[in-house]
This record gives sequence, C-alpha cells and structure tokens, in this order.
Amino acid sequence: METSTGTNPIMATRSFGAALMIFAAMLFLSMSGGLVLASEDVPSSKVSALIKQALSGNLQGRKVIVVSVDYPPRGASKPHRHPAEIFVYVEKGAVDVQIEDAEVVTYTAGQVFYEPPMVLHRVSRNASDSEPARVIAFVLIEDGKPVVIPEKQ
Repeated sequence: METSTGTNPIMATRSFGAALMIFAAMLFLSMSGGLVLASEDVPSSKVSALIKQALSGNLQGRKVIVVSVDYPPRGASKPHRHPAEIFVYVEKGAVDVQIEDAEVVTYTAGQVFYEPPMVLHRVSRNASDSEPARVIAFVLIEDGKPVVIPEKQ
C-alpha cells in the first residue's frame, strides 16, 4: 500500500522510528512554501513532508501529515496558529517554544510537546546560535484546512 506521497507506510515508519509512536508540529510548517520567517535576517527552516495519509473510519475527513523541520542555527518563525492537533518530537538539538502567554520552554532531543488547535504559537525557534535542530511533527488535521495561519500583527 502506498500513501499519497508515494512511499510505503511501513518503510516510512522505520525512517523516523519513534516519531510515529507518539503524535510527534508541525510546528512551523506551511506545505506551500516552508516557514514564515521572523525577519529577513533570520535563517529559514527546511520543512520536508515524510508522509501524508487520509484517514478512514470514524476519522474520515481528516488526514495525518508527518514532517521533519530542520532549523539552522538561529532559525525561527513568526507567531502563528494551527487548526490541527500537533505533537512534536525533538530529534536533534533544542527548540524554544512559547504557546499563548506561557513561559518560553526549551525542549531538547528526545522530548515531546503538544500544541492544541488554534492556540497562538508565539515562539518557535532553534535555541542555539551555533548548532542545528530538527523536530518531527505529527499533524492531525481536517481535510481542506490550512496547516498554518499566520498571526496578524
């Protein structure tokens, strides 16, 4: 069986291991063109879709998108929201995250965090000025909804 990305789902599962075991954000992705950057001098992040799969049964009308997001040193994105359930696994490095008005939290390799639908994701950045970071995000979203909604400033 192939997914809409043309990959075998069993092989895809092996390629990102534990990320599918947990609902791992997309934190920071836009399927149409990558991240929205915080400013012109902030390095961009590379978003790569690992699998996109329509769901069936009582989840029909929804899909799962799993992406990797590679943050170069100092990489960041503008405040945004996601109309989706997002679970994020930090595979490498460390990322700073602020949801709504909560404190900024730094997550390091091996840690997982969750973003409820439509909360303001104020901070989404690599915690390091010298080392890259990578996260795997598991997105559960209704068909037809945009993955990222930039926050109006």
